[in-house]
Amino acid sequence: MESSDCAAGSGCFCSRDFPPIVLGIVTWFYLTERPAEAKWLDADERRWLSDRIETEHASKRQQLQLSVVQTFFNPRVVALGLVCFTLASLLFGVGFFFPTIVKSFGLTNMQTGWVSIIPPAAGAAAMIWWGRRSDRKMERKGHLLAAMTLAAAGVAAAAVLDDPVLKMVAFTISAVGLNACNPVFWSLAPSFLTGASAAVGIAYINSFAALGAFLSPWMMGLVKDATGSYMYGLLLLGALVLGAAGIILGFAHDVRLEHAPERQMA
Repeated sequence: MESSDCAAGSGCFCSRDFPPIVLGIVTWFYLTERPAEAKWLDADERRWLSDRIETEHASKRQQLQLSVVQTFFNPRVVALGLVCFTLASLLFGVGFFFPTIVKSFGLTNMQTGWVSIIPPAAGAAAMIWWGRRSDRKMERKGHLLAAMTLAAAGVAAAAVLDDPVLKMVAFTISAVGLNACNPVFWSLAPSFLTGASAAVGIAYINSFAALGAFLSPWMMGLVKDATGSYMYGLLLLGALVLGAAGIILGFAHDVRLEHAPERQMA
């Protein structure tokens, strides 16, 4: 068993630290910088993948070339940052207090743990299925809009429902929508950014997520202290995500950039 100091995060080495350390070592030696260096692929596979990536980058460069500074002020990058802020706010705003909400149903600590697994488990399955569906149909905006609307509706319903079963159903629906957003959302920036602007742009977008992850639990706690309920905080999170869906509705996404490499390599 882990000591109390370890459980409190005192910095000692715990058994839970072992898997990521091993995985980090394996990743360091197994993953390569470029597909051309991937020894686990056949020569034809390495050549095809390298050519495919270069063709994709060439297509994007013909449409848009941004410097590092320009990337910070590009309207599409800023728009994705704002959307990412709301998604992270919902994820951490709910996730931070979710076990407390579940515990208030009158469950034991063990029961709370098992019940709390349900929404993220359903969300993980939805993330894989929805991402594959988006790839198969080569459609992004509609898939993201549907997932964001579902996430917002679910958390709003959870805010106003009192029955524990219905509340859990609503939270699960919200988790399904929120997790389904991830693979679709993170395909948008690489569809128009390339090279250094892609690295900077994706990091910049992710910084908005970090800000949302920091502010939303604080906001939820503040609202809870002021009103004695999580309802208004949850409704605010739902409204933020729904508003961000409006940003996606007006987002300029050229699907042809994702189809062009196939045509050029045919």
